[in-house]
Amino acid sequence: MKKFKFYLFIFAVFISCSSSDDSFDETESRNLISFELTQSFGDYFGDPRLFLYNIDKEEQIEFLTDYDYYDWHKNVIYYTKGLDVWKKSSRGDNRQIASIDAPRVWDIMISPDEKLLAFSTNDAILVLELSSGSLTNITSSLPEARYRKPIWSANGSSLLMQQQLHKVREGDEYPTVTGNYFVYNIRNEDFIEVEMFDEFAFPGSAGWFPDGTAIVYEQYNGIFKYVLANDELIRMTPEDIYAIRPKISPDGNKMSYKMRNNVEGVYDDGLNILAIMNTVTLENEIETDFSGGPLNWSQDSEKLILPYNGISIFNVNTGTLENVIGPIESYYISDPTWLQ
Repeated sequence: MKKFKFYLFIFAVFISCSSSDDSFDETESRNLISFELTQSFGDYFGDPRLFLYNIDKEEQIEFLTDYDYYDWHKNVIYYTKGLDVWKKSSRGDNRQIASIDAPRVWDIMISPDEKLLAFSTNDAILVLELSSGSLTNITSSLPEARYRKPIWSANGSSLLMQQQLHKVREGDEYPTVTGNYFVYNIRNEDFIEVEMFDEFAFPGSAGWFPDGTAIVYEQYNGIFKYVLANDELIRMTPEDIYAIRPKISPDGNKMSYKMRNNVEGVYDDGLNILAIMNTVTLENEIETDFSGGPLNWSQDSEKLILPYNGISIFNVNTGTLENVIGPIESYYISDPTWLQ
């Protein structure tokens, strides 16, 4: 595949990006979480701030206030301010590492080895090599569309991305906003187009299995697994279940998702159940009476952190729910994340 390099788009990338001297060690950081706090008045969301919270010490500090998009790697955060890329450790060390001459930057994600930064801009996915400053438009050979939400595989060899485009169904007066997923192999510089359940449905949340052999995605009110090697598509949730927001645990053995029963004649207002599925048997091991917002797994695959009554931690082994931060009036709490 032919690639287009944009060396002129990058400047001032001379500072080393190694985080070995930045982050807390495992003992110091295993009880740290981050979360975002946004002013919320009616339909207004603005002025986001990022906080760190020490669960053991019950200490909360304001960590970052001037940013657009961010991505944590262990205890180091990579974030953008306009078209500038910054790096800050949980200790507070903060420095600019790059500037990008592009229309704009969305959805940044750092590679596992912290050498490449993937992001979307207008209609493309671009990858910035931090050491050299080279920028590659990896979607230049794909059909014209919008490409969003790059997600690295755990070994950093591949990028999963969402395609958004308009299609006209026969008999429709207006096009349907739909899309697909593509997986890009960094070494081979080629793509796998993911088979979708319904070409006219909009692709929802997606992610990787930890071994990089398959992805999981939501579409058409269900959750699906796509195996890359043999182009196999597996429906993981039953057709009578409305399911969204799949998250695979770091050990690959569990999947969390939000659900409600969708049996004919039965309707529950809201996705009010958090389910934990065994990824081998495809049977739910846990179904709670709450759901909360988007959540994250702990590295040991034993706990979930989620925005529920503020921020809560759910232990999947004991089935217990612990509230660690209560609701904050007139503020919206989101994106609770474990630091590792």
